[in-house]
Amino acid sequence: MYDSAITFETWSPPQPADPARMDVACFVGFVAERPDAALSPILRAELKRTYKLSDSDLLAPNRLLNRPVTLTSASEFEDIFDADTRLEQRAIVIGGELPDTLPGSGIEPLLHVVIDGIIHDVDLNPLPTSPVDLVERLDTSGLGLEVSLTEHQALRLALPAGHGPGTLAVLANPHYGFPDTRRARARAIPSALGQAVRQFFANGGRKAVVVRMGDPIPYDVPRVERYTALIRLMARNPEAPAVGPADVQSALAADLPPPVIEATERYGITQAYGLVDTTFLMLPDLPELVSPPPGLAAVLPEPDAPEAAFAECLPAAGDMGDAAGSAYLAPQTDTLGLSLWRMAVDRALDMLRTYQRDKLIVAALPRLAPDIVDPQVPESAFLQLAEGWVRSDFSRAAPGGLMAPDAALAGHLAGATLLRGAYLSAAALPLSGIRDVEGAQPSGLPTCRIMRTRSGFALSADLTTSDDAAWADAPVSRLMALLFRQSRELGEDLVFEPSNSALWARIEGAMRGLLEAALAQGALAGEGEGDSYTVRCDATTMSQQDIDAGRLIAEITFRPTIPVARIRVRLPVSGDPGQVTGVGGPA
Repeated sequence: MYDSAITFETWSPPQPADPARMDVACFVGFVAERPDAALSPILRAELKRTYKLSDSDLLAPNRLLNRPVTLTSASEFEDIFDADTRLEQRAIVIGGELPDTLPGSGIEPLLHVVIDGIIHDVDLNPLPTSPVDLVERLDTSGLGLEVSLTEHQALRLALPAGHGPGTLAVLANPHYGFPDTRRARARAIPSALGQAVRQFFANGGRKAVVVRMGDPIPYDVPRVERYTALIRLMARNPEAPAVGPADVQSALAADLPPPVIEATERYGITQAYGLVDTTFLMLPDLPELVSPPPGLAAVLPEPDAPEAAFAECLPAAGDMGDAAGSAYLAPQTDTLGLSLWRMAVDRALDMLRTYQRDKLIVAALPRLAPDIVDPQVPESAFLQLAEGWVRSDFSRAAPGGLMAPDAALAGHLAGATLLRGAYLSAAALPLSGIRDVEGAQPSGLPTCRIMRTRSGFALSADLTTSDDAAWADAPVSRLMALLFRQSRELGEDLVFEPSNSALWARIEGAMRGLLEAALAQGALAGEGEGDSYTVRCDATTMSQQDIDAGRLIAEITFRPTIPVARIRVRLPVSGDPGQVTGVGGPA
């Protein structure tokens, strides 16, 4: 018998983007990549075609960095990304202050370091004579630790971030600043992006795109490291670490590139330029990155030992109740953090207003510090805010046992869209996949607040943050995005046709067909053309200057099923590529 050298792998050819699909979410953020994960033939082919990668490139570290990966299930996400190796905190052991001169004889020459339960005896003969000499000796000992001195000249030993979860201890040696044994532990918690993708699929999502911007930073890092990660997420890969809020503000205020750039030049949120069928743009790390370092969770006192007694056998540990909780509280944003959060959201909104008017941002309202009494949020028909941090199966090990509610909202919107269409309110359907919601006082802002009802959980409303009553209801924005997307596809087919009355009539007929279909599906109120909608594409909708410049403008009005005023939108079918302007459209 001989083993066959041929193996067969089944796969489906890639499906073209569907302009009528309004349920796909794009997650941009930080998550670890599984270096040994087998990429599907579709993904490998797409990476080779778009980024000119070779087979060896597809085996290299960070092969998926800043590259969109399309997923149709949570299991596909788990196969490619490792969402549970994020560090809650580094394992760092710090000794006491050392003198300028260390004893040169008469002391124990061994320093006992315990890494993940294994004792390493570091022979310090000949004995170091100064703290700097001690650091150099430990640094070259082969332990693989980060060794340094603090500003108070104390020895600092740390497991490197790449080590992952683990334990570190230094046994008592008073001559080197350890009068007793010092211990530390690096614990793993789920990444914010990992929780979000899982929750999105649990709440009804069926397709997502993940853009990995790097590995997540440890949860307890100082604010300076959060600033650097925020710049990397929203603007660029910084050459030097950020040192303060001014660096972040400068990066967030920088101009965004237009959609005509090559795929290899897109970065972070601008990857949305190439994602034709995505509707929801998600930034799950944002509430944490703008916040100060977290506080420690309260430590409950140990209960008294129970008296010995016979009892029925209970399920094995882990079969009931929550997993071991984090040592930290969930992120809470201060006034500075809320300001940076608004700047980051505004940056993404600027991209949608200018270039991507068929998409919406679904973001989480950060947990606000008690001294923030009048929070301000961006006002836009392109923004839906989820309020009420939730507890779910995916937040058990997260700080505070909580997770941001944006993914639950996005998954619910996706599921409602697939079930009822993009143009009906998702607040009419109950939310699934949630165990509890934080009982904070409502903000009073125009948000989609997740609240407990008698039968489970539901949204308080399906709103945008727009201050224009015509665009406050999110189904109107989603309907507009759908019509815009389908109109754009129509315009792409006609962009090289000569602009004349025949083409104008053809445009009118095609747009009338789109609106008739929307009316038939219940998206529009009224009895039909003239009442439900109007379409015009003729010499009255464009000037001679528009015609000379190659701009063909169709004007439609429509009445959504939600009782708002008639909306007028001017749609340029051709003209400046990538630049979209509207009269009476959302802002």
